[in-house]
Amino acid sequence: KGKIKLLMVLATINPLSVHAQGIADIISALDSMDCYHAEARFTVTMPQLPRDVVYNTILTAQDTAGDDPLAPCDYLIDWTLDTPSGPAKGFSAYFDGHHYRYRSQRLQEYHVEWDSIPFQPRGRVTEGVQQTAQFTSLLPGFIAQSLKQMTTDSACTVEFTPSRKVNGRNCTYIKATTSVNGTVTSEVEYTFDPKTYIPLSAEIENNIGSLSEQTVNVVYKYPDSLTSLPCPRLNEEQLMVLAPEAFERFRESNFK
Repeated sequence: KGKIKLLMVLATINPLSVHAQGIADIISALDSMDCYHAEARFTVTMPQLPRDVVYNTILTAQDTAGDDPLAPCDYLIDWTLDTPSGPAKGFSAYFDGHHYRYRSQRLQEYHVEWDSIPFQPRGRVTEGVQQTAQFTSLLPGFIAQSLKQMTTDSACTVEFTPSRKVNGRNCTYIKATTSVNGTVTSEVEYTFDPKTYIPLSAEIENNIGSLSEQTVNVVYKYPDSLTSLPCPRLNEEQLMVLAPEAFERFRESNFK
């Protein structure tokens, strides 16, 4: 009598849709990072090695505005490896259908106008030379590419945590586990800044449980102000200024 019944409808949020949207937001942010600059310490640990292999890299990536089917971004990667005989240095670069890689006093170059085959997947090779250069997997555009593949791979389970403490720092966390016939073969963990989604760290376990088991640990470091750094479009003249000895002494082809 005189009572009013309130019907409360509780809306439930599908955790899978939140999970998928969170990963999609990270992929979108990574894909749109133009004029990206970072340093990354890349450490490889293997049971059969007496000590870790440590590379220090400087990463520069530029957005290609989605109009280049060969790579998610232009890039320049400088790397240094400390060895008993002194530091070894090299670089790789890609822009506008041109790819260069320098290592061990050898400069290789590929130009799609000469020959497009090295840039295309073929046989058991699923990616071209511009995609497989050392350390490209550290770049935001390539991480986005990997995340897209992971989320569509039936053998891969992807875990998304929007806020998590890792090494005392609040971050957004993604873990991808790949299994074959019920056996875990690889695990990849990424952490991102929860506001900007720039990569903070990565840990990759490959060939788990085998003699060739390998752990890769990556820690990113950023300049105080990313916007203060110049970001000129990459070209060959710029590379020749940055690495004159490589082009003067070790160039195998002088088509220019």
